[in-house]
Amino acid sequence: MNDALIIQHVSENSPHVNLLKITAARNLEYCLKHKMDFEMAVNGEIPRTGHWDAIRMVRIAMEKPYQYIIYLDADTVIADLNADLRSGCPHEKIGATRHILKKEAYGIDLDHLNVGALYYYNCEATRAFVDKWLAGFPGTTEPSWFEQGVMNNINDGTVEEIDAKYNATGNVNPSPTPVVRGFHGQSGGNVRTLFDMMCAAIGK
Repeated sequence: MNDALIIQHVSENSPHVNLLKITAARNLEYCLKHKMDFEMAVNGEIPRTGHWDAIRMVRIAMEKPYQYIIYLDADTVIADLNADLRSGCPHEKIGATRHILKKEAYGIDLDHLNVGALYYYNCEATRAFVDKWLAGFPGTTEPSWFEQGVMNNINDGTVEEIDAKYNATGNVNPSPTPVVRGFHGQSGGNVRTLFDMMCAAIGK
């Protein structure tokens, strides 16, 4: 067992399963290079209450002797294979990047810490936070939505803003030197477009 783990989860009936064809082998190669473990789960149905299964997987992993746990959504790619994702895990905190959505439909700019890529330092404080987070299931349909909304609402400083490069996502969270690129909400719901965007990002 290594000291770090990368986790991915996607529902088996989700079209996002196809995105793993782009990233699974690449992520495994990355983990071998950086001496990390890799756990990928494809199970369950698309939830109506947000992506809580990912948080549950992280909590289970926190009972193992990992010091660092990195969760990446299926619509992310590791852009810099030389970077060490452990550096995104703030000491005794959970690292998340800030995303700001500017859409008239919300009436206000939606400023939030995004759950599409999360960087956990595994310790008593972060485990307690994740327990409290899970207790907020299912959250609400109001922005910033379900598990993301609960995390932002209960954040007592345990979740810390980290550099945009760890989840650089279009114009909501740009970075000139992305380590992980996120494509959350960048394709207008068209998975084929998303697939092509992710392929282009890594030159496939």
